[in-house]
Amino acid sequence: MGRLGINNRSLFNQYFLYPLVCIWLLTSLGTNASGQAAHTLGNSPGKGVEFNPQPQGVISEVPLREPKTVGTSYLYETWHLGNLDLGDLGIIRNHFIRYDLSNHFIEIKLDSVIKAIDGIYVKNFNLIDIDGVLHRYINCGDFVYEDTRLLGFFEIIDEGDYSLFLRTEAILIESDYVMQLDMGNRDHKIVKEEEFFISRDKQVIKVPRSRHGLEALYPEVEGLKTFLKSERVNTKKEKDLRKLIDFLNHQET
Repeated sequence: MGRLGINNRSLFNQYFLYPLVCIWLLTSLGTNASGQAAHTLGNSPGKGVEFNPQPQGVISEVPLREPKTVGTSYLYETWHLGNLDLGDLGIIRNHFIRYDLSNHFIEIKLDSVIKAIDGIYVKNFNLIDIDGVLHRYINCGDFVYEDTRLLGFFEIIDEGDYSLFLRTEAILIESDYVMQLDMGNRDHKIVKEEEFFISRDKQVIKVPRSRHGLEALYPEVEGLKTFLKSERVNTKKEKDLRKLIDFLNHQET
């Protein structure tokens, strides 16, 4: 075969080599810099949006939003008029207050300024709720529970030689969301748990979950078993525990 002349070589470049180079360039756009094939977003073959999975690709990863915290750690969300007894430091009267269960701080609203005092400096406090009901609280540190002292405050439900207290605690339940399964709770959650205590001589005992547990706590109290059975005392209900405290206090007289 003879050699190509200049004119024939130009025709070769124009009609064969240049189109071949163009086809190669168009084909190479379908692959990424590392030689991986482009991916298609969509279920139908040949359709959908083609994208490069690398960081410089068309479609970027959408980060998960940060979890929020749902709920409040305050005993009451709103402010209530109340009084604080600070012992030797004096008494703060008729100010709007609210109690932070998590940090055991009591916040005090002074005009447009909010101050906070550590609960360890507060012997007791009281407040009036939106229904006009007075609630009284006493420092847990004044009582012994299982050879230790609890933080926070007891609400005084009933008082006497035997007293009934209620302690409220804020519990943080962290998010357990699993992105791969799209399951679980996306947000943290604060829940409030309440527990009743019976106090006598500066000792507090957590109210058991059953009547049999109460019998075991006070074996020396005559007629307790009969009372619990006849009154069908539910250890989770405040009104039933009030009856119990009244019964115990009358046994002492």
